[in-house]
Amino acid sequence: MDVKEQSVTLSDVITQLITLHTCLNDTKNELLSEVRSVKRSITEIKTELSTLKDNQEHLRSELIETKQNQENFESRLNIVEQKVSHISDWSETLDIDCEHIMNTVESKTSNISQLEDDIEKLNIKSIETSMRVFGLNSAANEDTTYLKSMIIDKVLNVSSPITKWSSDDIMNVHMIKNSHTDSNKYSPLYIVKFRFYEDKARVYGGRENLRKNDIRVGDDLTYKQRNKLKSLKLMGKTAYYYKGELCYRPDRQVNEENFNDNDGRVFKKATRTK
Repeated sequence: MDVKEQSVTLSDVITQLITLHTCLNDTKNELLSEVRSVKRSITEIKTELSTLKDNQEHLRSELIETKQNQENFESRLNIVEQKVSHISDWSETLDIDCEHIMNTVESKTSNISQLEDDIEKLNIKSIETSMRVFGLNSAANEDTTYLKSMIIDKVLNVSSPITKWSSDDIMNVHMIKNSHTDSNKYSPLYIVKFRFYEDKARVYGGRENLRKNDIRVGDDLTYKQRNKLKSLKLMGKTAYYYKGELCYRPDRQVNEENFNDNDGRVFKKATRTK
């Protein structure tokens, strides 16, 4: 091979070497770039892993806290359930107590009602021989002896003139002045208590004679009976008691001007309540 051919061959080799070197440099640069990129990716992955780890720790902490809250809730729920159970038991006991109290109240109410009835019967019995007198003028004085004498003269002797009346037939006489503002317009009420019921019956037998003198007589009333008559009067009804029984006179017209507040007695045929 001559020198010229050798020169050409060497030149080609150098060119190839340069080209190869350039390629190697390019490859190196690419590899370096890729390595850097990988490093960055690894760094990012590490960062993400660290963040994930932190999140995991945070999540674990939250899970632990949630578990504790759940345990606390369950504990409080158990307490609430126990309280509800106690309240339920207490409510049942209260219902039983209330029922017992209601039964006791009903029993006591029944007993009270029975006692009131018994007391009313005793009151009626105590005034069995008492009589109310309407239509007499006010007495000059309220001395018992004077009142007895006036009742014998104007009531007893008029109703039963054949009876020999004496002051001993009357246990007591009480005059109740009318509470009306114009007291002079309304006669007082007299309560006469006889010693024997038969004497009271004799007076009742002579009512017609008394009415001729505008005098009326009737049974004495208990507090309960008086209130009953007042209540009926407020309802526009007129009634009276005869031998302890309530009698109505629905068709009677009440004259307010002439009506005596102390008079709940009607001397006409009426309907007796059962």
